[in-house]
Amino acid sequence: MLALLGADVIKVESVSRPDGMRMRGARPFREDLWWETGPSYHGGNAGKRGTTLDLGSKEGRELLLELVSRSDILVENFTPRVMASWGLTYDV
Repeated sequence: MLALLGADVIKVESVSRPDGMRMRGARPFREDLWWETGPSYHGGNAGKRGTTLDLGSKEGRELLLELVSRSDILVENFTPRVMASWGLTYDV
């Protein structure tokens, strides 16, 4: 919704646990870039930029903190304690 209203939204995904809507495409898994073709994924992420980060690595956490330092808000949807397990608490 924020992207549709003009906000610059960057969706950060994990390579090991991608958005489940990516798996609802019409292309078979054997085709190149099959994960980029899901209509449900594209409909739900219209206007967003995307990247992948390994938040379990120091480099991934540093890149996320750099993004957050330039952002107005951060929205995350992990289960409780996941962000804290990476050292990414509210005060950080």
